Amino acid sequence: AARKVYIISEADRMNIRAQNTLLKVLEEPPSFVMFILSAENSGALLETIRSRCVEVRLHSEGETDEKVRTVADRLLKAAESGENLEICRIILEMEKLDKTAFGELMPELYTGAVRRMKNAASSGKSAQFYQKAARIFTKCGKYTEYNVSNGHICGMLAAELIELRAMERGA
Repeated sequence: AARKVYIISEADRMNIRAQNTLLKVLEEPPSFVMFILSAENSGALLETIRSRCVEVRLHSEGETDEKVRTVADRLLKAAESGENLEICRIILEMEKLDKTAFGELMPELYTGAVRRMKNAASSGKSAQFYQKAARIFTKCGKYTEYNVSNGHICGMLAAELIELRAMERGA
């Protein structure tokens, strides 16, 4: 055959050493070879491996949509109440999401903040917190488009949400 295809199932279960070995082959693969990596959780793969792959999702959309909505709702509730430890816990979970789910999360967070902003305005509460949070989520969403790693975005998001809540309390 002119081409060879290698299928590596459960690639997300490889340890770091095995992933680094695979990375060496992925960096400069032979021209006649194609690798297919299957993974339940692509977030468990090294970022350097994921950056050299094209991701094809094979799960039902409802499954990811519900998970994304749940994480977004939990983060917004923690940010509202100023529970810094809970914000950090949720953001640690977010960091482990695969790129696609993480990218879907930012618009969900933005939409949730805007919805809460409208509810706050209609009930006479200050909507300023949600307005600022929506700006933070927009900025984070742009970073996902520029292929900034989940870890960097999560670090910035945690710092900005905690600082925002601290400023709201001090105001």
